[in-house]
Amino acid sequence: TTIAATASLFDTNTTTLNIGGDATTVDIGAATGTTTINNALNVGGNVTAPGADFGNITIAVADDNTITTTSGNLNLTAVAAGHVDIVSETTSPTLITRNTVNTNTGTRSLALAVQSAGTPAVGFGNSLEFQVEAQPGNTEAAGFVSVISTDLTSGSEDFSINFGLMQNGAAASTKMSLNSAGNLTIDGDLTVGGTSVNIAQGANILY
Repeated sequence: TTIAATASLFDTNTTTLNIGGDATTVDIGAATGTTTINNALNVGGNVTAPGADFGNITIAVADDNTITTTSGNLNLTAVAAGHVDIVSETTSPTLITRNTVNTNTGTRSLALAVQSAGTPAVGFGNSLEFQVEAQPGNTEAAGFVSVISTDLTSGSEDFSINFGLMQNGAAASTKMSLNSAGNLTIDGDLTVGGTSVNIAQGANILY
């Protein structure tokens, strides 16, 4: 115990320091301030940040900042009304890379899943929204790509993929839709830049 503002504990020579080997609760530091760990931190259990405000985790390394799992999955979960934000404040894009041994097949690099707390019904689906800053401090939901269920009969599920855009400041709405049968619906004019439009024999053209 000390009342000094600064104190050193085993400051030199000791290369291995074991504290509270049987302790089930260990308190370090005050409710505010900073705890600095100068080398690698190995955690055998959970890391929990209690309280209403999580705060920030800052990795102050010039390059190659990584969060790595040696096995299993890495889960980032926001509960209740929370959400997970990934922000890149550089001129480079945010990159997601999946390493694979595949050489001649398509590989899923990103999967977006949506699950209902109730029973899914026709119309339930998954949307990817594109937000764009239109004016300083004003970000608009400029467009979306949605996959929407049209039939949820077990073993006979059908879906449509919809492409939506904002027009004249109104909420983005579907402008083009492709259904499971391969039928394409466009809300507007179709401009073809090539020299030919090929239509399968026996196909109908409806005006």
